[in-house]
Amino acid sequence: MCTINIDQYSSISFLNTNATSLMSRELQKANGYTQKREAKEKICKKVEELFKSYFLPRFGSDANLIAKHWDVVFKQTLENSGHQKKDLITISVANEVFSALNDVIVEVDSANFDPFDKMPPGNYPEIRDFFRYVCSLSNASQSLLTPELFESFFHEQNPQVMHEAQEEIQRVLLSIFQEKDYLSDFKMELLVNQMVSILSFLEPQNSRKFDIPTKINGHWQMVQYQIKLIELTPDWVGTSLAYSLIPDKSSHADPIIVFRGTPPNPSAKGYYFARFTDLTPGLSVGEALYMFAKKRLAKWMSEINKEFPNNKVRAIGNSLGGTMTYHYAKDYPDKVIIYAIDPPGLQQRTISHLVRGKVFVHPSDWISKLDYHPVSAKMYKVITDTPRGASDAHAKAYGFEKAIYLNASPIGANNAFYKKVFRVFHVVFSIPIFLLSIGFGLALYYVIKIQQAYNGLHNRQPIEVLAIGTRSK
Repeated sequence: MCTINIDQYSSISFLNTNATSLMSRELQKANGYTQKREAKEKICKKVEELFKSYFLPRFGSDANLIAKHWDVVFKQTLENSGHQKKDLITISVANEVFSALNDVIVEVDSANFDPFDKMPPGNYPEIRDFFRYVCSLSNASQSLLTPELFESFFHEQNPQVMHEAQEEIQRVLLSIFQEKDYLSDFKMELLVNQMVSILSFLEPQNSRKFDIPTKINGHWQMVQYQIKLIELTPDWVGTSLAYSLIPDKSSHADPIIVFRGTPPNPSAKGYYFARFTDLTPGLSVGEALYMFAKKRLAKWMSEINKEFPNNKVRAIGNSLGGTMTYHYAKDYPDKVIIYAIDPPGLQQRTISHLVRGKVFVHPSDWISKLDYHPVSAKMYKVITDTPRGASDAHAKAYGFEKAIYLNASPIGANNAFYKKVFRVFHVVFSIPIFLLSIGFGLALYYVIKIQQAYNGLHNRQPIEVLAIGTRSK
């Protein structure tokens, strides 16, 4: 693990000395338009090689991982600086790019972090195998899911299985805490918040308590939090949930609110409305949900302000949950600090650039490329050592496998042309899917009503009729 810290002045001096002579030599050799164009391309390539040769040795043993993913690192550097590779023919641009290169890498993990190795066994070994897969510590696929686990995670929940999965999350959090002296604060935050966001998909019961590593006054401590369910929507649209985690007041820890992403199983509360709010035509992702939830969340914030007047609120969410942190922090920019993982962005009319916190995205994740992200938040691009497809990039956890963490400029990402393309696709595809979901929802509603009426008729007690004119014996 390594964090870069380069002397800016020596870097620029080095660049001026070497790149100036390189550029002048190459251009002097060129005659005619074609040769000059080829010379410029050669200059850009050699300047990049110059950067690489100067930059990599500073990372020691982590240099091999950076060299393996150099193209992605350098592409992000160019995006952060606001330049393209072809611009490197001028010294001023090259200096700006080199300066951006100094700041692009936040952290490098050249080894996997496996919290499961030292953990005591649980009652369901299959659950641990599944979590190892989610954390990219196993190459196994859905074949890990036994019929019982598959039924509970993706169809009808089994309370015993869900409870054991929550216990596994608790064991992972404890294992992370035990490594606090060896992990950076950046890595600790990522691992803890990632696990807390996963916990929301397991629908923990109201009032259940969890011990969560929390940094207080510069020191990591295990703090006991109690779950309190927040119903975001009324019953008639299907109850969507958020989870507040209220700390023991003596700990001085900040309260947490966790917004769940779109649940994978139809039996989960709020499943259909989550699909609806993902694809509502004309609205940002999560905007329809936040319209329903706004008053309820305001009430919760009012209660928190009374109980924790001097604390911030940590808002954590994955995917749709991450976008909900954007909506919420927009209304409480001085109170809420977000921690969003692979969130879709917001349309420009709804985004706020006062939102503070951290946002993590993967370059292969298409969902986080939708719409715009707040430029006031710190964005990090996670370059995992193992390539991920679009679905794995969005669904799998960060922080456990080898990876490079890059500073990513939200401004550069927001100005990308693909933003407009993704917005068009979202509008075009959301309309038919939205109409189909409305039709399906209405059909499901009437099927349930008919089923209830049918059950009511068959469960009705028989009525005894006394025939007129009969006599009792």
